[in-house]
Amino acid sequence: MIVLQALPAALPAWAVLLVIAAVALATGFLFEALVIRFLRRLVKNSTGEMDDFVLKAMHPALLVFVFVAVLLYGILEFAETFDATTRRRIGDFGFAIVAFLFALFVARLLQGALSYRARTNARWQPVAMLGGRLGAAAIYAIAFMVILDHYNVEISPLVASLGIGAIAVGLALQDTLTNVFAGIWMQTGNYFKPGHFIRVEDANIEGYVAELGWRTTKIRTLPNNIVVIPNSKLSQSVVTDYYLPSTRMSLLISVSTQYDEDPDRVERILVEEALAAAAETPGLLKDPEPFVRLIPGFGEYALQYTLIVQVREFTDQYLAQHNIRKRLLRRFKQEGIRIPYPTRENIQRAGPPVEAADATDT
Repeated sequence: MIVLQALPAALPAWAVLLVIAAVALATGFLFEALVIRFLRRLVKNSTGEMDDFVLKAMHPALLVFVFVAVLLYGILEFAETFDATTRRRIGDFGFAIVAFLFALFVARLLQGALSYRARTNARWQPVAMLGGRLGAAAIYAIAFMVILDHYNVEISPLVASLGIGAIAVGLALQDTLTNVFAGIWMQTGNYFKPGHFIRVEDANIEGYVAELGWRTTKIRTLPNNIVVIPNSKLSQSVVTDYYLPSTRMSLLISVSTQYDEDPDRVERILVEEALAAAAETPGLLKDPEPFVRLIPGFGEYALQYTLIVQVREFTDQYLAQHNIRKRLLRRFKQEGIRIPYPTRENIQRAGPPVEAADATDT
């Protein structure tokens, strides 16, 4: 300020404005360096990240804000050097800069908060990227309309045109927007994510989630094919996630024996062979221990048991079933336990002789 007061009165207006701008810029750099350094020392022991977002958002907004403030102050100090039109234009320019700086500050805070959310929750990564851009665009648009209103530009037709345009675009992109919002809903919720094994009941599709995009979800089936499902269809379907609440799952194996076999003996053999198979089968778990239930029980021609074992994840069940069934077949042959075949009893009743029937008819 002392530098501004020491300016010669005979300097032309453009020279005075140049000196004021140079002083304002130097003051902005100095003030920002001091304030940012002080704030960094103040929050260096903080474990949160919000203070880091604020510090990042303040640069270069703080620098430009101080520059504009000192510039306007210098203009007021040398008001007699500039005519009314110049002072008004510089004041309007200062207002526009301050409005833009405020929008920049808020937009960077929003993007920083979304980025922090994405780092703490992987589901928010695509949402943070799109949400940050859309939010920043909306904030800048509002700031732009405020600036236009300050310059006495009628913004009502512009707002109406934007509204009509938004409705038209929304109608034209209705299906796309439906898929996008469904994708946001699935990505931000506690649902399946890439790498999970799911089953889509309505489409009768099961496989690993290869990609959860904005418009579509890609599922890699067990035959190693990619199935692309629109997010709107997927969000309306019944989906079974075999990785929630954990990847471990129960495997139920049905076994039938003849009615004259001892149930306790059959149960013991089933558990022993399941434990033996777990020792040599990857993904088949010993803990919790396998167990047997006489369910569904009394069949038409056999006693029906259910052997319940635990596998590490969904696809481990196939090798587990293969090894357990082979071991049971060999063990049953060794123990003499018979696996019955479906049987039917056909009873024929003798009818009247054909000749007698014919004679009666006549």
